[in-house]
Amino acid sequence: GRLNNILEATTELTHLEIINCRQRDKASLELTVELPHLKTFNLSALSTSQPFLSPKELNALFDKTPNLKTLIIRGYKDLNALALEKLTQLQQIDISFSPISLNELDAWATQLEQKGKGDIQVQINAAHNLPASLHKTYQSAASIKQDIAHRTN
Repeated sequence: GRLNNILEATTELTHLEIINCRQRDKASLELTVELPHLKTFNLSALSTSQPFLSPKELNALFDKTPNLKTLIIRGYKDLNALALEKLTQLQQIDISFSPISLNELDAWATQLEQKGKGDIQVQINAAHNLPASLHKTYQSAASIKQDIAHRTN
């Protein structure tokens, strides 16, 4: 699609932010172009209640961006679609404006630990139905779980 045509000419890209993409254009988000220098991929400005990237699209994203360090996405539907075994290269996930419950966040943190990615840095921003005190950067999945445990006991 158009995205890949643009990216073919800019394979040196280190930061990619997709700001506005209509649902009908979404099919063009499967990366076919290798982006070896891409460090940050920001999808947080996309407004949709659906998971934005399918597992297939996420796999393509990870396959084509071997040096991706930061993934910025909207919500837990996208988190659940994440192929956690592909997260090994990521150092930070930034979750913005996500409708996510404490239970969902706890379950996801547990999954991270089980997949050996308990040390990933997770930044939570403006998740409107989480307590404001959770809007911060966590250095590990364990620290997320600990914070949630304090709130639920």
